[in-house]
Amino acid sequence: MANWARVYLQRAQEKSASDIGKIEIERLPPGSPLRLHCQVKFMHHGQVETGHVDGIVPENWKAGHRTPPMLYVVQSPGE
Repeated sequence: MANWARVYLQRAQEKSASDIGKIEIERLPPGSPLRLHCQVKFMHHGQVETGHVDGIVPENWKAGHRTPPMLYVVQSPGE
């Protein structure tokens, strides 16, 4: 199941995260809970990208909250 989130993406070669906007993310494996260090998949500039969640704001966010979370997503080399 996919969720919307405001995503801050840090690519492997970058030292800080950039706001890439409010986008739809899918947890990997599908149906797994959104939590720290889980892997997510999303579309950005027409390409499917993956990364792992390094931060969630608010920390106690649960599926079904009215407001989407802010996610800090970090990519490893090759993602």
